[in-house]
Amino acid sequence: KRQYQRRVHGDDKCVVPGGGSFEVAAMVHLQQYLESVHGPVKIGGRAFGEALTIIPRTLCASAGRDDSAYMLIELQDAYKTSQKKGLTEYHCLDVETGEIADAGVLQIYDSYRSKRHMINTAAEIACNLMLCDEIMKAGSSKGGKGRMQE
Repeated sequence: KRQYQRRVHGDDKCVVPGGGSFEVAAMVHLQQYLESVHGPVKIGGRAFGEALTIIPRTLCASAGRDDSAYMLIELQDAYKTSQKKGLTEYHCLDVETGEIADAGVLQIYDSYRSKRHMINTAAEIACNLMLCDEIMKAGSSKGGKGRMQE
């Protein structure tokens, strides 16, 4: 147990609720923000939100549940309900029972550092992909004659 705590806490001694609950909460907040924006920001935000759901969906599949889309909606609704009540509950899938549970009660935590790194890396990758797309569009607008084709 001590070895696990040292690995999870690391140097910064911070944890976040685990089991996909962080990702669900982030997606709910992202969806709320996306209601106020338009255009490419909204499209990119939706794609980022979809990417956040990979972890909860994978956990559902690993638990033997084939209804990950339904479970994701249930997790989002549970988080929104606890938010409206002023509670600080972060819901995840209890893989033993197959039900939605509070990650804090189950003592399921992830390293803050790893989550921060995941989000920063994902954002950098998305920016690089968008830059590559813009470069390719610019090349095709010149008639598709780049140095490679000459």
